[in-house]
Amino acid sequence: MAKFKFYVGNAFADPKRTDLSGNPAAVVILENDSDIDDKIKQSIGTQFNLSETVFVSKQPNEDEFLIRWFTPEKEAELCGHATLVTSHILLTEQHCYTKFIQEIKLDNGDQQLKFKSKWGTKIQVTLDSNNDNIIMSFPSYVPVSVESEKWCDKLVQALIGANKRDWINDIRLADNGYILLQLKDGYNIKEIMPNYNLCKTLELDKPVCLAIITQRANYDVEGVHFYARVFAPWYGVLEDPVCGSAFTLTSPYWNEKLQDSNSEWFIAKQMSKRGGIVYTRVEDDRTLIGGQVQLFCEGHFTLQ
Repeated sequence: MAKFKFYVGNAFADPKRTDLSGNPAAVVILENDSDIDDKIKQSIGTQFNLSETVFVSKQPNEDEFLIRWFTPEKEAELCGHATLVTSHILLTEQHCYTKFIQEIKLDNGDQQLKFKSKWGTKIQVTLDSNNDNIIMSFPSYVPVSVESEKWCDKLVQALIGANKRDWINDIRLADNGYILLQLKDGYNIKEIMPNYNLCKTLELDKPVCLAIITQRANYDVEGVHFYARVFAPWYGVLEDPVCGSAFTLTSPYWNEKLQDSNSEWFIAKQMSKRGGIVYTRVEDDRTLIGGQVQLFCEGHFTLQ
């Protein structure tokens, strides 16, 4: 029987809250990706029943880690919050890669990790030596307007409700299947209740795998620049508590809209039930996404 170590942590936890916040993810550290068959990886993801379960292993003869994300239903191409939890575990806990990681330091004392996904996406992660924030660097997705396309009306109805098309100010779609809907001022983003069954049965002209509803915030009052809620019923995740990868689309969008902001970083608040805080910035064709992680539990499981 083989024994495997796992951790569960909460990504993008709100440091001002005393209860549990942020988005939980499970992390399984492997010496080799082949240590667990892909079919078993999926069944473990289903067993944990969190929005994401990560399997991470070091690439042979390379300085980067292979990272794979599994929802309860299928393998995902990208997941920011689970990458944040994985980075926290690798950088702060004792495991088979501890010595290797301790030798990786930048000139300013920051520690850095490099990840590569099954699909070739490269992610760079830095632990800021001045605070507890872990900063991830992802490729940016620049969404294009699809507001005038009729198939969007069906999606808006499923996400927002019938006869509420005028609540939405803008609709953008990225080539990774993420769609963004900007909610107009004056409407309460917390009151939105999608029809998940309708979302999953819609026949859309273009593939959609994740929907983001976002709204400008009053920074002077709230201390955040914008709000977001994220839904992915197509992947078995109804509402994602805090979705890091959504900001590869949302951050470039608000970077274009909030030109009057003097902030070096945007602060976003995810308005799910658990909630969370995300720090984000656009640098050229990359999006920096940062936050803090609360380690919740750790343990072992065995496989025959």
